[in-house]
Amino acid sequence: MAATVHDVAQLALRGNASGGAAVRTVSRFLFRDLRRHARLLLFNSEFTRAEFTRCVGVSPAEKVVTPLGVEPRWFDAIPSPAAAVPYFVCVGNVRPHKNLRLLLTAFMRVAVEVPHKLVVIGQHSGFRTRDEDVLKDLNAPGDRVQFLGSLPDALVHQLVAGADAMILPSLYEGFGLPALEAMAAKCMVLASTAGALPEICGNAARYFDPTSVEALTALLREQASMDQHQRNAWVERGQERARQFTWNHTADLTANALERILQSGN
Repeated sequence: MAATVHDVAQLALRGNASGGAAVRTVSRFLFRDLRRHARLLLFNSEFTRAEFTRCVGVSPAEKVVTPLGVEPRWFDAIPSPAAAVPYFVCVGNVRPHKNLRLLLTAFMRVAVEVPHKLVVIGQHSGFRTRDEDVLKDLNAPGDRVQFLGSLPDALVHQLVAGADAMILPSLYEGFGLPALEAMAAKCMVLASTAGALPEICGNAARYFDPTSVEALTALLREQASMDQHQRNAWVERGQERARQFTWNHTADLTANALERILQSGN
């Protein structure tokens, strides 16, 4: 048996963020079954591989990291009408570990100093673990914060490409594909130091402590006043980083791992 593990959030997180006791119990059973019987385990990041061992246990299976890839279309120039005011964008579901509460708090602190809006894109319905308090807070700041829900891919691309920066405040992240997509679209990334984000973003993102409102507030303030020369340098670094993650590379790593397992006959 071979399996791909994208994260072990159901075991790593606590309380409502994990999906509750029932979800944790089922997840623990499924992951332990993988630990015992899988011959090959594929992980999207070194972080997830380490988390599997920490939360599930040591497995005799071969363990291979197969990072996700960025769709080539994200590198394409896309018409993006000039926004009336600059804005920050956040792409992520409204769940507690996405840490939108910290982002909202930090943004409202800096909103009195900068003209920016905050645009939040992501699904908010159908989750046992959605953050109801954040959903209420999203409606509080008037037109300075816009929660757009789920959108077509083309529109997400357009909004990301036109943003001053993408903010990823997650407390737990198994990979962080939106960060790479933003980099490909020439959008700067402000990312938390949690989970796999530093591993995936490397030196192409600006980082903050996801437990510190003050840290993110300061970073948003700096971002809003950054000159074009600095922005261009970060954008170039981001595109270079995003080009390192391709689906062809993912496919090659996966195929090679499967071939080794088949040839071993174990």
